[in-house]
Amino acid sequence: MNHWGYEKEVRVYATLDDIDSDGYYYYKGIPASAIKEVYLGLRSDDSTKLIADCLRKKTKYEHLKIYKMYKHNIAFKLVPKEI
Repeated sequence: MNHWGYEKEVRVYATLDDIDSDGYYYYKGIPASAIKEVYLGLRSDDSTKLIADCLRKKTKYEHLKIYKMYKHNIAFKLVPKEI
């Protein structure tokens, strides 16, 4: 039973040992059109944001919306803020 099925999300974990010729990290084999949004977790550090920013600098990823998650001030939930 998939308790998180309603999320309709796909998570990809990949090593970032490979660097593109322009010096930016990249994912092999994932079409740019398949990625619409990137959510950086509450505890993500500056290096995670740097990788997301590098993705956005590539023309084929300019369409990406990138969010950083923050704690809500009152409610027990997370709030995405676009960066």
